[in-house]
Amino acid sequence: ALKEVEFGSSITEETAQSLQRVISGLEIIAESVEKSRRASDTQQETIEQIAEGIEQISGVVQNNSAVAQETSATSEELSAQAANLNELVGKFELRQ
Repeated sequence: ALKEVEFGSSITEETAQSLQRVISGLEIIAESVEKSRRASDTQQETIEQIAEGIEQISGVVQNNSAVAQETSATSEELSAQAANLNELVGKFELRQ
């Protein structure tokens, strides 16, 4: 009976040690999962910042395009007016 108690005690001790190793392993896994979650959150924030930057750049490009079109139209109008003014000035004759 004493040997059975010692054997049972030995099995209990081994089981406790095994459970402790499992718990330690689970703690390591939990830490890894937490690190992965934090890294994922950081990546998500970075992606959102990049997307916001791209939207801002897109807005600037669209604005620049609109300004360029307006400038082109204004240049064409000024060119036409200069040609008209040149034609009108050409009608004048200078006396000597």
